Order: sequence, then C-alpha cells, then structure tokens
Amino acid sequence: MAQYLKAVEAAREIRKARVERAILGSQSFVFEPVGLSSGDFHFDIGTAGSTSLVLQTIVPPLNVAPERSTIALLGGMHVP
Repeated sequence: MAQYLKAVEAAREIRKARVERAILGSQSFVFEPVGLSSGDFHFDIGTAGSTSLVLQTIVPPLNVAPERSTIALLGGMHVP
C-alpha cells in the first residue's frame, strides 16, 4: 500500500538511511539508518492512505533529533 511505502521513504529521509528494494508491492526491503536529521519535511502520500501511519513512523526519531522539525503531510481520507 502507498502509505507503507511513504512511511519507509519518510523514515529514509529523516534517518539518512540506505534503502534497497522499497517499492510498491515489495515483500521485503533493506533499511540501514546512518544518522538523524532535523528540518522542514513535506511528505505527500498521494492516495487516501493513512497519514497517521506516516506520523507514527517519523515522530519517535524526530523527538530525539538534535533540532526542531516541522512536518507537512498531504493525503489521507478526510484530510485537507
């Protein structure tokens, strides 16, 4: 599902991770975090997928990031 892939992509950006085989429909992928970044992040799920899933993935690492961050999420059901 698109929201799961977007959660992996968001985590990749925040954790500066090396990711392999993360494509729509993939049964497995490689995720190797290298660091942690702060900043202004914008993620567009692109479908009616769950924005909450993406938030659940990225908020924990951002809570321990060295600086404050802002997050903008687009998509989801009933989310303008």
